[in-house]
Amino acid sequence: MRCYGRPGVASRCLRLQDEHGLDVDMVLTVLWLATRGVEVEAQSLGRLLHVAAPARQRVLEIRTLRRSVGVDRAHASGWEETYAHLKAAELAAERVQLQALEAEGSAMSGEGDPDTLARRGLRLYASLVGPASDRAAIEVLLDEVVERGLTSA
Repeated sequence: MRCYGRPGVASRCLRLQDEHGLDVDMVLTVLWLATRGVEVEAQSLGRLLHVAAPARQRVLEIRTLRRSVGVDRAHASGWEETYAHLKAAELAAERVQLQALEAEGSAMSGEGDPDTLARRGLRLYASLVGPASDRAAIEVLLDEVVERGLTSA
């Protein structure tokens, strides 16, 4: 599924990540599973979060370092190359996480309306990891991701 490249999806996913603490890889996985008719319920979401956790931890560690270096590069251009390497490492770690999620999700099957399944699964995920105070803003972004991401999926 290539929904991340559709207009507006990446920017909304990054807002969900940066402003609300959601994991882009998990959002994309729930969308992918919905396109396959799979409903993500509490138990399956728990399994997905569990298999993603080791790689997710590395992604967050690398991201923190990359962002720190990003601040440094604003003051000293010598950090450009290091920043670029860290960005590549972060993306590589995200691919490892996506591979773990794909391996777990590949065994799941189901039949259902992708739009409905995506909305339910994403709301469940957000309820577990997103701040309750931001629920309305998160749901607006999630709905926009579903609308834009599942178009011609």
